Amino acid sequence: MSSGTVCLSLSDIGLMLDMVAITLLAFFSVPTNTLTKDGGDSFSVGVSEIQVALNKAKYQRYRKITIGAYILLGIGFLMQLRIVQDLLL
Repeated sequence: MSSGTVCLSLSDIGLMLDMVAITLLAFFSVPTNTLTKDGGDSFSVGVSEIQVALNKAKYQRYRKITIGAYILLGIGFLMQLRIVQDLLL
């Protein structure tokens, strides 16, 4: 191996995917106590239609990112398993 190249194993890539997934979950997980699926706020009365539409969009965006992060976390975990590495290589 020359002094400028980096050789990553599947385990290394899996660990990096896990770290990306954890970061996404830390910043974009759906806040269950303040944001609901229908766009309403949990303790607000008389929320405007615009705010409800913004909350719905935010909920859907955060939910998609959260599901994607969980998928990345699963893929990253599988890539670190020796049995999966043996199957792929």
